[in-house]
Parts: sequence; C-alpha cells; structure tokens
Amino acid sequence: MSEFRIEKKEESVVIFMADGVVYEGSIFLSPFAQHRSGVQTVADLLLEEQPFLPLKTADGGFNLISKGMISHLRYEN
Repeated sequence: MSEFRIEKKEESVVIFMADGVVYEGSIFLSPFAQHRSGVQTVADLLLEEQPFLPLKTADGGFNLISKGMISHLRYEN
C-alpha cells in the first residue's frame, strides 16, 4: 500500500438528477471532514467546493456526477 493512500469509506447511494436520470452506486467518504471535526458525511461531501463527485457503479465503472445537477439523493446511514 502506498504511503500516500487515504482510506475511504464506500457509502451506497441512489442519486436523482434534475434531468430525470437516476444513478445507483457508491460514493467515497473520508475519515476526516474538511471543515469540522469528525468523519465526513454525505452532506459534507455535497457541500465541498469541488463541482463533481465520483460514483462507483455496480459493474465497477466510474461516473463523474455534477453536484449542481443533483435533484436529491437517497442513502442509509
């Protein structure tokens, strides 16, 4: 394992886009939140400045999701 690797937690989500497209997969959460103490939450990830978030699909592929186009999302916590 690389000394520069940061472990991430996979969180299963369903993302509903403004144009009606629905994505199912996993997003990756950091063990440390960027602007507060504690682990990163889905809300923390959505509020960060980066305009896109990576989504791992069930078949192992990846999509970059535009956060500005997300209507809502569903996850269990």
